Parts: sequence; structure tokens; C-alpha cells
Amino acid sequence: HTLKKVIVAGASPNDRTLLKWEEKLEVYNAYGPTEATVCASIGRYDSTLNPHVHIGSPISNTKIIVLNRKRKLCPVNVFGDIYISGQGLTEGYINDPAFFKEQTTMHIFGEDIWYKSGDIGRFLDDGRLEIWGRNDRRVKVNGYRVELEKIERILNQQPQILNSAIIVWNAGNGNSQSLVAFVEAKDRIDTREMQKSLRAYLAKYEIPESIIIIDSLPKNANNKIDYKKLEMQLGNIMRNECNTEWKTDLEKTIAGIWSEILEQPVRSGKFNFFENGGNSLLAIQMISEIENKMDIQIRITDLFVYPVFDEFIQFLGQK
Repeated sequence: HTLKKVIVAGASPNDRTLLKWEEKLEVYNAYGPTEATVCASIGRYDSTLNPHVHIGSPISNTKIIVLNRKRKLCPVNVFGDIYISGQGLTEGYINDPAFFKEQTTMHIFGEDIWYKSGDIGRFLDDGRLEIWGRNDRRVKVNGYRVELEKIERILNQQPQILNSAIIVWNAGNGNSQSLVAFVEAKDRIDTREMQKSLRAYLAKYEIPESIIIIDSLPKNANNKIDYKKLEMQLGNIMRNECNTEWKTDLEKTIAGIWSEILEQPVRSGKFNFFENGGNSLLAIQMISEIENKMDIQIRITDLFVYPVFDEFIQFLGQK
């Protein structure tokens, strides 16, 4: 017997996998939350029509719309919140009817009940639906709106990377956040070079500050990436980095000043002042502290030239 068709659902496959399968099989991508009886749409992947992953069209007796924040229909090719209605929609959660009511709305169009899936998507010109990611994976990082799943998608398209997960690390002061990427890699990769290559696809604020190579991303009971476990793992890594033992009195003094100004520990010699919550006002404050505690005169422009801790220490050592 020969396998002819594959239907995937639950987690979106990457483009490389689908292209490989498409050479020998008919590949269908299905989509739908449990609240819509698991499957709400399905479509065959055809790279000649659209090289990106899509989730097809609604199945029989199911309707899908994409709305903006004002609950108005989004035009074609404009992303919004995915709402689902139809005979497959559940009547509610056992022992928790109030929560389901929060996730549904009536009378958007007619008498139908519409379930807000929590997913972001858009309708393409040909009527197929493209999913972008989860609404709860759309976050603000240092004032910028960031789509975490977009960054993961770009990372997964890099030839050296098999899979990735992005975590937002919150520093102690609550005002400084950084993006950290956990990646499964085919071979050993130069993380600095990887960050440079990402500049072609991502804005500066979207590029992960750190890339951590991991043998295998943890999965939960539903075989999806367990972000909670990764957050715990990242916490352990950061705590270990915070135990850096500075060798000289100059390192200890400057690390103390930076930590006090930024309200977080200087985790390593690669710590960047401006990428960890620093700005011009804090730089002026930091320079004032250095001049008060040490007999060293520096300018604010010096910090812009040497924003990394090790480089700044080396610069001060030459004065």
C-alpha cells in the first residue's frame, strides 16, 4: 500500500516540510479549535498557487469571518481576529458556562453565535484563509508591538534551524524586556551571525537579543511547545549568568553602578547597556555616578561607542 494523502492539524507545519511532502503526496492542512468540534476549515497545499501555509476554506455547515477590533469585517488580505460559527460550535464548557459566554458574541450578522478563536488570520484573494498566529502571542516589548510567531516563522525558514520558540524575558525593573530565542539546529551555528542575517527580515526590535541552542524544545500534553517550561529554563539560565564573578575592582564597581541604574544585574560581559533598558537619561545618570565614585571623566558619546560591558571596561581601563 502507498501513502497518497496526508492531513495535518493542531500545529502549523513549516513551509520546508510541506514542500518536501508535496513532491510525493497530496497534503491538506486543517484548522479548528476544540470549541468548533476540532475541524473548521481545510485546504490542499499547493506551492504553485501560494508558497505559504494556509488553512483552506470553511467546511460544510461552518462559517468563518475575520473582524477588526471594532468588530467590523476586515478587507481581503488584512489581518484580524478569526471568528467561527456553525453547527459544529459547542454550546459551552462543562461547569463553566460564564467563560464560554465571554468568548462568544451574537448578532454580528443575523442570529448566529460567533466564537472568537483567539487566532489571527486573513482571507486571501482566492478565498482561502491564512493564519498568522495566536492573539496572546502578540505582545508589547519595550513599547513596540511584536508578533512572536512571526519571529519564530522567520527563524524556522533559516536553513540551519529546525524549530524555534521565542520567550519574552522581563528584567527586574519591569521596564526592560528582551527577546530570547530557543532553537533546535541541524548543526552548530554562530548565533551572532544568525542575528545579523535576521536583519534582512526583521526590524531591529524584533531580533532576539539571545539565541540559545537546545537539543529539543519541550512539548506539553498536546504535543505543542511548552512555553512555560522554557520560561523556567530561561530563568535558571539568567540566574546562573547573574552569578558572574568580576575579576577586577573596576569591573565590580561599574557592574554595581549599571545594575543600580538599570535595576537588574549585569549578567555577563556581553551585557549591552542600551538593549537592557538604558537610554540617554539613564546614561547621563550613570556617567554622573561614575564620576562621583571614580576619578574618571567620560562623555555620553563614549557609552554609545562602547555600550557592551566588556568593551566599556576596556575603554575605561585605557583612561
